[in-house]
Amino acid sequence: MSIAFVLWSSNAADASGCPWVRNEYYKYSEEAIKLLQKMVVQNMGDLETPVAFPDKLYKRAANESAFFRLSFEAQVLEEVANLFDNNHASLALDEVKLDHFLNMIHQQIDGLRSCVYIPHQFKTYYFYIQITNKKPRFNTKLHKYFQRLSQEVLEQEKFSARSWEMIRSEAIMHIFHASQLTPTE
Repeated sequence: MSIAFVLWSSNAADASGCPWVRNEYYKYSEEAIKLLQKMVVQNMGDLETPVAFPDKLYKRAANESAFFRLSFEAQVLEEVANLFDNNHASLALDEVKLDHFLNMIHQQIDGLRSCVYIPHQFKTYYFYIQITNKKPRFNTKLHKYFQRLSQEVLEQEKFSARSWEMIRSEAIMHIFHASQLTPTE
C-alpha cells in the first residue's frame, strides 16, 4: 500500500495524470482566448508593447518537470488576471465579458493548482517534495515582467484604449504559450 502511495505521489503533478488538465484546461484556454479576441477596444492594427515577450522564461519552463510547468502556468494566469483585476480594465473593456474572462481564468488557476497542490491532501504534496526534493517556486522574473507591462504600458499610457489593446494582445499570447507547455498525453 505504501509503494502505491509513493508512485501516485511522485506522479501527482504529471500533466497527463491530472484529470483537470486532461479534461478541462485546454477548453478553458481556448475559451479565454476567444473572449479576449472579442474584447476589442478599438481596432488599431498590430501594436507592439515596449516590454519584450519573455520567450526565455517559457523555454526554460518547457524543460522543467510537469510539476514545475503546471506551477509556472498557474502563475502566468494569475499574473494575467492581476493585470485585468487591478488596473481599471472595466473602464475600457466590456464589463460582462471581462467578468466572464476573469472567472474563466480563475477556474483555470484553481484547476492547475489542484494538480500541483492537491487540496486537503497536503501529506501527498509534502511527500512529493520529500521524494523529488523539489518545491514549486514563484518565478520572480515572470512577476517582474508583468509589473513592467503594467507600469510601462497601462500606467504610462494612463489606461488608454491603446494600452488595453496592447495588454489584450499580450494576454492572448501568454494564455496560448502557457497552454502549450503541458502536452495532452
